[in-house]
Amino acid sequence: MNKDEQNPYAAPAPVTKDENPCYSAYVWQVPIVGLATVFQGALETLFSFYLLILFLMLPQMAPGGQATAPNFSMNSLISYFGILGAFLFLLGLARIIVGMYGIHYRKRELGLIVNFAGLLSIASCYCLPSALGVCVYCCIIYLNRDVVDAFHMRSHGETVADIQHHYRR
Repeated sequence: MNKDEQNPYAAPAPVTKDENPCYSAYVWQVPIVGLATVFQGALETLFSFYLLILFLMLPQMAPGGQATAPNFSMNSLISYFGILGAFLFLLGLARIIVGMYGIHYRKRELGLIVNFAGLLSIASCYCLPSALGVCVYCCIIYLNRDVVDAFHMRSHGETVADIQHHYRR
């Protein structure tokens, strides 16, 4: 028996590396960005239902039962709720779809486009803070070089498990 094998205080044996372990915390956060995008899309879709219900209910709540033509402010408010509700519904649906793609390392460019388009939710004032957070987080992760390579690997037939194994911890 070797002298070092008996000594519990000896320095540990040197660790040998595998074929090419490239650790990247950014690549491991891609599914989290996808989930955050899906969650943001779900919130925007729920808020759009609220706006569309307002769009349908406000004409009956107007004095006289219907919004009249001379009452321009009430008509414009009703139109605003309808247009904003439809826009947020489409945006929320797009975010949910893109987030699902992002979880599986697909359609990175579309994810960036939809998250930047999500900043147009400033018109609702309700969705902007979380939309801004998701957009900044998406930019930090999706514009990283290792993440671009991971999406490229996925587009060339690698599985999610292969990508995560390549960039393992």
